[in-house]
Amino acid sequence: MGKGGSNNSMNPAEVMGMTTLVARQVPTLSYTLQNVVISMASIAVSTLSFCFTCFVVLPLAVGKLIFGPFISAMDLGMKSSKENKNMDGNIDGMPAGYEGSRMKPIDERKVVLVVGASGGIGLCVVKQYMNDSNVLIIAASDKIGTSFFFCAEVDLGHHKKQLSESLRALDKQYGPITHLYEVGAVLNNHKHMPYNLDVAAEMININVAGTTTAVLTMFELMKPRGYGKICIVGSIVGSINPANQISYAATKAYINSFTSSLRVLAAPSGVDVVNVQPCFIDTRMAQNMRAHGTTVPGWDFADPEGMAKVMMRAVEGGGVGVVMWPGRQAAVMYALRALNPIMDEVAKWTAMKAGIAGKKVT
Repeated sequence: MGKGGSNNSMNPAEVMGMTTLVARQVPTLSYTLQNVVISMASIAVSTLSFCFTCFVVLPLAVGKLIFGPFISAMDLGMKSSKENKNMDGNIDGMPAGYEGSRMKPIDERKVVLVVGASGGIGLCVVKQYMNDSNVLIIAASDKIGTSFFFCAEVDLGHHKKQLSESLRALDKQYGPITHLYEVGAVLNNHKHMPYNLDVAAEMININVAGTTTAVLTMFELMKPRGYGKICIVGSIVGSINPANQISYAATKAYINSFTSSLRVLAAPSGVDVVNVQPCFIDTRMAQNMRAHGTTVPGWDFADPEGMAKVMMRAVEGGGVGVVMWPGRQAAVMYALRALNPIMDEVAKWTAMKAGIAGKKVT
């Protein structure tokens, strides 16, 4: 990665310096009125969303809680009947050990690939599966539990063809892979590197291109099998962010949108997709934020182990499209999505000046 010149970079002076409001920056009357209309529309849509959730979705969720075990028992009986018919033969050229149009492994063995497992949330996800002897884990870590465990090098910064071939090779050697946890991401943590084009390009290459390649490669493998679980870690800053998280937040906004759309598109094929939007989690990124002067108190950063538990519960249990944790932080951040464009700009400026993300531009 190039070093970039100081004339083409941003540094803490832009983040923490004084801002002078000039006449040109004051919103025009027509733009202000448009924002008023947007806020009114947001109130109406939010009210409808609240009513639909309370009077339609909530009763369905309660019904699932009450009658879910009975439905699951019926499904299990039907599946056992199918297995008895298909035990001795392959179906449409698929590997033996799979059944029917929804080809979940008959032996229920899970093959879990965790991309970005060298620390933080990714490593905690690995730990969640370690005590299950019926799980094979593919991850980059030196911790070994009672499950089968393999370490593999997967670099999201590689060329997309090379990355895709690496994942397909892992699936062929250890798979079929049933679970993908895509956790890997970077931000501008270079101590002496100001934000510039090279820094932005690296984040886009890894956070966007690398993640998209990994996820779509695994989806293409899972789709013909009719079964799979994909969990992709975005971030709550993809919804609302300080202005100095200019590229990192943009890449996470892409991931959040990409994942929610893929969840809808993948549903008919039997592949379940979950979007994770962590808030303040005590990972290496959080440590770097502290080093760069974040004003968020240390006690407000949640344990990554708790984040991993919530993720695993959503992936294994189903019925959860977006995992936002901790919940109290997520409620505040999601509420800020209702801001009109003028107030969104004010919020970005205020969060930046307050030092929420520290003094560094990412």
